[in-house]
Amino acid sequence: MLITTPLALSQTSEPLDVAGILRSLDNQQQEILTDGSAIQDLPDAWWIDVVGKPILSRADAKKIDIEKLLILAVHTSAEIAVNRYEPFIRRTDVKNADANFDWNYYFDTLWRDISEPTGSVLAAGGLNRLNEHDLSATGGFRKNNRQGSTIEISQQMGHQNNNSRFFDPNDQGNARLTLSFTQPLLRGRGEQFNTGLNVLARIDVDVAEAQFLETLQDQLLRISEAYWNLYLQRAILAQKVKLYSTTVEIEQRIQARLNLDASKPSAASAKSAVTSRRSDLILARASVANAESQLKALVNARILDEAVDVELIPTEPEIVIESPVELKTELETAVVNRGNIQAALKNLTAAGVRHDLAKQELLPVLNMVTDFYLMGLEGESELGKAWINQFKQGAPSYSVGFNYEWQIGNRAASARLERQQLELAQLTHQYRRELAAVRAEVEIAARNLAASRASIFARYEAVQTAQLEVDSLTARWSLDLQRNQSNSLALITLLQSQERLNQAEEAYMVSIIQYKLDVLRLRKANGTLFQMQTASIKNHQIVNEQLMEAVPTESGSIVEVTPGDSVIQAMPSGPQDSVENGDEQIIDYESEPEATHRNYFEKMFHRLPGRPPDLSRIPRAATLDPAEKFIKRPRLNRVREVGESIKSIFR
Repeated sequence: MLITTPLALSQTSEPLDVAGILRSLDNQQQEILTDGSAIQDLPDAWWIDVVGKPILSRADAKKIDIEKLLILAVHTSAEIAVNRYEPFIRRTDVKNADANFDWNYYFDTLWRDISEPTGSVLAAGGLNRLNEHDLSATGGFRKNNRQGSTIEISQQMGHQNNNSRFFDPNDQGNARLTLSFTQPLLRGRGEQFNTGLNVLARIDVDVAEAQFLETLQDQLLRISEAYWNLYLQRAILAQKVKLYSTTVEIEQRIQARLNLDASKPSAASAKSAVTSRRSDLILARASVANAESQLKALVNARILDEAVDVELIPTEPEIVIESPVELKTELETAVVNRGNIQAALKNLTAAGVRHDLAKQELLPVLNMVTDFYLMGLEGESELGKAWINQFKQGAPSYSVGFNYEWQIGNRAASARLERQQLELAQLTHQYRRELAAVRAEVEIAARNLAASRASIFARYEAVQTAQLEVDSLTARWSLDLQRNQSNSLALITLLQSQERLNQAEEAYMVSIIQYKLDVLRLRKANGTLFQMQTASIKNHQIVNEQLMEAVPTESGSIVEVTPGDSVIQAMPSGPQDSVENGDEQIIDYESEPEATHRNYFEKMFHRLPGRPPDLSRIPRAATLDPAEKFIKRPRLNRVREVGESIKSIFR
């Protein structure tokens, strides 16, 4: 007796041509991808009409549409609402930073009652103690401008008397009008330095809006997945009902002939199949209810939460065949539209601004200080005359000087600059990491879309084949039953073929839903799932339209939908936007596609309101690797490096 081991088999049999088989499958898939009519011409499955009608024993039933559902979710979803307010919260920092240049009014008062011994004859004219009463009040305005200077204008009024013999006239009223001006000449000079916090605050708003866009698309994708999962579970329930009903019919036919020619094993097999499929049916109904609950939780709308005993019926999924995607085009679209890439790029921009600020802090403090004032004096407590005298008597007084300060070694400013250089290098790598992650996501989404598109036709063929098998075995078993020939093996084979048909139908339905979801996932990957026309959140009013369409229930009644429940209110916009018009400078990337990423990088800089940072300086703030600073390697241009990293994706 010859025993053949697996090793012997592998040595004697021909090697498996894995590459050839895969090439054959690729050719078949390519034919399907290039000819969408093969899928478009597929007939509708029998469960399409069943799923679109009420199938659960509930009082009411309503149809829901995916597009209107997503619009409703934008306004009602708690997850979206949590993230929607983040840009408005950060926008308050813009107003806070801009408030540094507002006028400040101040008013100070001081009362002094002095009684102290004298140490000089000149202090009180030979008296042992000096007794003095002094009341002063000062009010004025102070302002910091965008060039770094500080201007202050103040008016001081006072009243003073004492017991000194040299204090004449007594009960003096005094007035002093002062104008002060301080201008930094080195550190703190210039609009670019002093408006740095404003620029950083606006970048932070852009980052928040980009992150909100990313979160919004994630949430809309989850809602779409929940919507199509509900459709899938309803289709599976319809398939399970059909499988259960056919099995019950077989059991009834066997029970009817049990006293004639049907065998007890056949009856037991049929009863076991009915019990098992009844259990599957119970689980399928629970899955439908769970899918409805999940969808309601994601949308979080009152009109859905109140629909406790209402069956939600999703509309049928039309198989819209997308044209074959071009990977390069999808990647370019993702670079422009993905929120995480925009956020990483804006963080890189902010790091460049912070580097410029830290670089100027290396300079010493050198301020020019000027003071110009008028002063008036009058006795007998004549404050009004004292105020007039400051303009009529004498000449103006003034002073001019300089303040200089320098920290020996300048270690603090040097440490801050080094920190910003390292952070800029870190954010450059983070930006490249985001690009690589988005590229992988787009590639995977495009590949999955092509695969699911090809699998629809294969799954349909599997259903057709399984249906032919079931029809053939059913006819054979029925013929045996008519001939009074009970065959338990034929019955078991028939039940197994029915199970395979049910699995094939379920797989076919899954492939259709998977294709719909893969289309959405590709749009989410390239950032076009929910196009925002502007980078800032704006109000938009949706016309009054019904979210859910009433359909007849099993009793024939029509569910009424009140207009108040179907009106979608305007999206809450948070606090009123009082930021300058400069905050709304928007670039329409759809009408201006980017040929190179350098142009896109420059436009991101110019989106900042006010004066944009110097492009020639910010990118050279740090080297690609912090170690290059210490090994004397030449510095690289950051914009050029970022641009090259993008170009490498498309090669």
